[in-house]
Amino acid sequence: MSGEKLMVYITKLDFDDFYDLGDGWKTSFKLPNGANFEFWNCNLRYIDANECHYLEIIANERKNIEECLLILSFCTTIPLIALNYEIINTTYSGSINNQQQDKMIEWIRRLADIEQILRSRRNRSDDRRREYFDLMKKCILGARNGYREHSEDEFMMYFQPIEKISKLYLSKYDIVRGQADSEMKNIFQTFLKEKILHDTLHLEFDSATLENITGEVYNLFKNNIIGNNHRRIVVVWEKLVDSISAIDSNQRIQLLNEIDSTRIHELVKVRNRIAHGEIVELSLEIKADVEYLAYQMISIYYFGKEYSSIHLSSKKFNRDFWG
Repeated sequence: MSGEKLMVYITKLDFDDFYDLGDGWKTSFKLPNGANFEFWNCNLRYIDANECHYLEIIANERKNIEECLLILSFCTTIPLIALNYEIINTTYSGSINNQQQDKMIEWIRRLADIEQILRSRRNRSDDRRREYFDLMKKCILGARNGYREHSEDEFMMYFQPIEKISKLYLSKYDIVRGQADSEMKNIFQTFLKEKILHDTLHLEFDSATLENITGEVYNLFKNNIIGNNHRRIVVVWEKLVDSISAIDSNQRIQLLNEIDSTRIHELVKVRNRIAHGEIVELSLEIKADVEYLAYQMISIYYFGKEYSSIHLSSKKFNRDFWG
């Protein structure tokens, strides 16, 4: 923006407010003081000085600021939208130049990557945008509850995207597709014909009847695999991991070692207990697992890559959980 007077939307978020939310160590972006940069059709300035600590955002449209804050909150795990701030429409005659960019190269690279992916054709439709912004917001609300030590609310907010993406994925993709589906159905038919009907029951049906029985049993098998929350989430988590690990088996092993079927089962049991009104004492491992799985599933499903590759370095409670 040049020095001419323009009507713009502007907001300022005071990072010192995170102290009131419960972070006595200082919540911050890992950016230099005075960093000026562009993202999501917004101009941003980050000030982290002794006397003040804030983020200022200027844009031509209110919606750009609102969406920018959602994305930054998700990609830093810092609940910016939980702060008290106001977006005002005013005249602005200042001049904004990108500064300190040589000290924030990784942030700039990742911001460009994030924007390119979210504006790509696969994520451009209104329904798709509503989906990922809604699920990002759930994670952000989970993070806000983490600051306030509302553990059960934190858990449930993180769990909702896990459930939602599992259902979205299975409504879009069959768990077995193409040639693999045909081959598996043939295996079922051979097993039914030879081992069950012939060898055990001493029965033999015509080919049309055998085909019909096979189809019913095979569909029952596939539907039963995803018949409850635990199995649904396990199936989709492994499918998502496979989708980004086709040429990197070590990445697959690493991701599945972080969260496996047993640990997902524990998350589902906790979710059910909370949903039924029980008071649940949540371990640090359970809280870490549900947060990890929520961020990873959103990232892989919408960005096509694991969360650590889109995470913008930041700090809360004296550490960067994804750094």
